[in-house]
Amino acid sequence: MINAWIEKAKVELLSSNPASFKFDTGGRDNSVHFCPQCGTYVWTEYMPGFCFVRACTLDEQNALIPDVHIFARSKQPWLDLPGDIPVHEVYYDRDKVWPDDSLARFAAVTASMK
Repeated sequence: MINAWIEKAKVELLSSNPASFKFDTGGRDNSVHFCPQCGTYVWTEYMPGFCFVRACTLDEQNALIPDVHIFARSKQPWLDLPGDIPVHEVYYDRDKVWPDDSLARFAAVTASMK
C-alpha cells in the first residue's frame, strides 16, 4: 500500500466527510478515516496536523512515486522492491532520511500545533 504523509491542511475533501474511529497504539490516539458507504480507508492521523493518505484514493494516484519503503519485514516474499528506493525493515529516523525541505515543512506544522 502506498501512503503519502502530508500536511492535513493540504488535504481537500471532494465529497462528504468520511466516517472515522480512534484506536490506541501504546499511549497515543490515532484516527482512521474511511468511506461510510464502502469502508475504504482514505487516511489515518497518527499525529496532529498530518494525514497518511492512501494513494489509491487520490484523483491522480500515479503522480506519487515512493521515496522510501517502510516495514519491509512484513512484505510478501514474492514482492520485489526496486533497488533505487531505500528500504527499511521497520520505521526509520526521519531526521536522517527526509530531505531538508520536508523536515522544514514538518517543523512548521509541529510548531504551529504547540
